Parts: sequence; structure tokens; C-alpha cells
Amino acid sequence: MMFRCLPFVVVALLAASCLSPRKATPNSDLKNADVPTPLDGPGTSDTALLDIPTGDTGDTLTLDTGDTGDARVGDLEVGPCEPLCDGLECGPDGCGGSCGTCGEGTKCLYGKCVIPSNQCLDPRADDPNDGCENGYVTDYQVNASNVGDQVEPVIVSTDEEEGAFAIAWSDCPLSADSDGDGVRDYLSCNVAFRGFDVKGVPTSSKDRVGTAASAGSEYRPGIAPLNGGFMLGWIVQTGQGRRVRARMWALDPVVSGGYKPYPEWEDIAVGETSEVDAESPVALASSDSGLDSVVVWAGEIAKGELGIVGHRIVSPEFGVFQTPEGIFPIAKDLADQRLPVVVRLNGDTYAVLWEAALEEKQEPAGEGSDCLGIIRRLDGKPVTEFNSVWSGMFQLANDVSGSQTMPTGVAVDWGNVLITTFLGTEDTGILVRSFDLLGAGAIPEVPVYVNPQYEMSMPRIAALHGSRLVVVWKIENTPEDQAGGIYMRLLKADLTTLPGPIHVNGYHFDWQSAPQVAHVGGGEFIVVWESCMGQDGDGCGIFARRFDANGKLLPLVKP
Repeated sequence: MMFRCLPFVVVALLAASCLSPRKATPNSDLKNADVPTPLDGPGTSDTALLDIPTGDTGDTLTLDTGDTGDARVGDLEVGPCEPLCDGLECGPDGCGGSCGTCGEGTKCLYGKCVIPSNQCLDPRADDPNDGCENGYVTDYQVNASNVGDQVEPVIVSTDEEEGAFAIAWSDCPLSADSDGDGVRDYLSCNVAFRGFDVKGVPTSSKDRVGTAASAGSEYRPGIAPLNGGFMLGWIVQTGQGRRVRARMWALDPVVSGGYKPYPEWEDIAVGETSEVDAESPVALASSDSGLDSVVVWAGEIAKGELGIVGHRIVSPEFGVFQTPEGIFPIAKDLADQRLPVVVRLNGDTYAVLWEAALEEKQEPAGEGSDCLGIIRRLDGKPVTEFNSVWSGMFQLANDVSGSQTMPTGVAVDWGNVLITTFLGTEDTGILVRSFDLLGAGAIPEVPVYVNPQYEMSMPRIAALHGSRLVVVWKIENTPEDQAGGIYMRLLKADLTTLPGPIHVNGYHFDWQSAPQVAHVGGGEFIVVWESCMGQDGDGCGIFARRFDANGKLLPLVKP
């Protein structure tokens, strides 16, 4: 029932205005169990003076609603109640009814049914805050060292058939707001990593430094598979400015499941003449043999001219590296280009996706930010000059009204189809769309998750065995997460969504951010993210969880 607010005091206890339903109190986490969180539990011993009906049975509010024409305190005019359920799957409808109930194993979160995350599967020293007991934790801590902040994680599968993988991140023992802008600045960082064998066991007891000794701070890593190993790229900040470096890590023939750097004595200098955008991570792709690779970043194409830049790395044999053509422009003549992503496709081709600020009179046209793509060969040349009228570029969104940001993608069907995901407006949410190898959109974009009540960001996507996809992203300020949480949803090959979304992180204090995802064999996948401030005991740390192709949580370290 809805009551119209009156300009006078109805009852002293009504405190001068309309009443709001009390906020629900979520249940505590229970070990090895998904427990739906009800919107309101039964009130068996309520002490509140007045309750709006939310399922409580401990007290009753009776109001005089008879319209007698007098001005007695207690009169309220009551009109017809219209349920408010547009876009909602569950929860109260505002009229004493319900917009629906969630199925078994799910719970209602602001009108949407989600799969909860409070399971305790990974054996580890107890965290007193995550609801787990007896030597188990909800989230697996990746970083061995917890001094300072470990941030900006990236993950790669080094053996998708067996399940080995590697996770790298920026390791920043020192951080402070050095410029007074209210944002923590990471100081004296290096790029660290840990390899994991086919059972998810770390191949080293300590974090390994992924780069050679540097006089500057190293951060914003990118990672790509490389012939059983992986390739790292990152930004180094020196007195000469920001530059890009890369390093190859191959399987170590001596240490089982370990990795060995090539060349051992130095990092590969990439783009020495290009100043780099500090806010955009480095992106990489390599050929099947690992002897031909490309590194991509947002930075300077020529003095004062910014764009998306590529640099080819050729290796006739491991340990001998050449950068024959120098840097080459991938995209220019557009404003504020950033956040490039590289997706390896069929043969020697790859797609570069990025975000740019477009204006209505530009070609391509847009309003606000837009997500663009281009398909090239490893030698830097476009696959074709006529896949669109904009020098090979194509727009990821079919509907370019509003802004589209934060693009990423994955190759499926043996590299012959590109699946992209990006963030739309608050009314369109997280979107996916498929393209062929000429950059032609196969179908219009498809929504993965829409909920205007939340601010969403940082979508990432991975392809799984069994013709499935998984998209992960961050949601700000949900009722369960103090500041931000990680969610995901599974999709079929035709981009239809499966039930969800699924809540990924089990630790709900402070904030979780920067999710990444990778397939690690047999349809299983790993989601990794940064958790700040304190889950690892000091500042930010890197945490991960393993799931099967149906979204069921598994121990990260297999028994």
C-alpha cells in the first residue's frame, strides 16, 4: 500500500515524512554452503516502534485511513497502488507484493537474482574476516609477499590442454599520494609473477621478478602466451620519460613447471622514441611459434602526435631479438586514444581494440567515447584496406548513441571469429558482439548484464571449451561488497546468456577491482583480481578463484 505524504505531522512517531523500508541484514557466510540472503527475516522480537510491512510478524501498524473530511491527526488519503517491477526479477513491488522469487542457490540483490559466493574451498591460513574456519579461505591469495600494494593483475594460460597458467602484477612496496590529488601513486614498482602447474600449485615459493634490473618504476603489465611460456610487456618510468619493455619467459628444462627468461641478460627495448600513456596497460600477441610478436600501447606516434602504437619483435631463435620496422601507427588522428587490447586471430593476424573520443562530425562519427577495432597482420599491415571506409577501423557498437568504453575481446572458432565485450551506458550495461576477420559485425550487440542502479566497469572475456564464453566485470557499491565486487556471467556460443550473474569474490570488505579471466583447460577458468585494503594483511593483494564451465566454484589448487 502506498501512502501520500502530508505536509503536516501525522503521528509523532512518523517523524515528519514518508517512511522507507528498513534495510535488510545479510546472513553470515557459512562454510561450504550457498545461503540465499532474504530481503527481511521474520521479526520475532522487534523493538522498532513502527514497521513498514516487509515480512515482519512481531508488530502491526494500524492507521486510520477513513476519509472523513476532517483534519484529524491520523487521516491519510490512500490511492491505488501500482507495482514497481519494471526490469526487476525479484524483491518487493512497493505494494506489499513481490516482483518474483529467486531459484534455489540464488539470492535477490537489488531486484536481480545472483549466485552467491560464500564458499570455503581453498586450504590456507584462516582469514578472520571472510567467514571461513578450520584452515580454509574463500579466495586464494596469489602474491607471496604482502609488503605494500600488489595491483594490476594479468593472467595467461600457458598450457590450455593441461591447465598450467601464470599470473603477473605490479608489485609496489611503496605507495603514497605524492601529488596531492587524493589518489595513491605507486612508487618503485616492479613487475612480479608466479607460475602455476597443471594442478594449480605455485612453481615457486616466492614471487619472481619478471623483468631485469631497472633504474625506474615498472608497472601496467601485459601478458600473452608464448610456445608453452609467456611474454611480458610493461611500462618503465625513468628520467627520460615512460618507455615500453618486453621479456620472454620459456619453460625451464630443469625446474618442472618453471619458467626461464630469454634473453637472460636484458629486457627487450620497445618503442624507444615513443612517450607512453601512463594510464593504459601494454598489450601483446605472438605467433604460434613464438618467433614473431607484436607489442601495442597508447602513446606517441611522432613528436606531439598521440595514438595507438605497435612494435614488431622478430626472433629467428630464442635469445636473438630484432625490432626491424620500429614503431608503426595503428590508429591516429583521433582524440584521446587509450586502453588498447590485442587479440590473436587466425594465422598471422591479430585484432587491436581500443577506446577513443569521437565527435559527431568525425569519421567514424560518435558522441563521447567509442570503442574501435582494426585487424592487422603481425608485420603491422592491415589485412585489407576495404573492411570499412575508415582506413580499416570498425566500431564495436552497432548503436553508437551515448558512450562505449573499456573494450576487450577473445578469438573463437579457431581464430576465425572475434568476440568483443565493452561497457555501454547505464541503460545498456555490459555488451558483447561478434565480428568476422574483416571486421564486419555478425549480429548487433547483446546485453550481458544491465542494472542502472550500479556503476559497472572493467569487463573482460574468455572463451571456454564446450562453446561457452565467460564475461567478468566490477560493480561498485553493492549491498554485499563494501566498495566494489567482482561478478561474472556465462554465455553460449550464440551469445545467449546463462543464469546469473555469479558473485565471484568471497571477501566483501573494502573493495575488489581490476578483474581478469583465462581459460585453463577442460572448460575450467581462473578469475583473478586485486583486493584493497587489507585482505592480504598489508595494502592491496592479488586473489583468484577457479570455476568449471557451469560456473561452479572449485578449489584453485586441485586435490
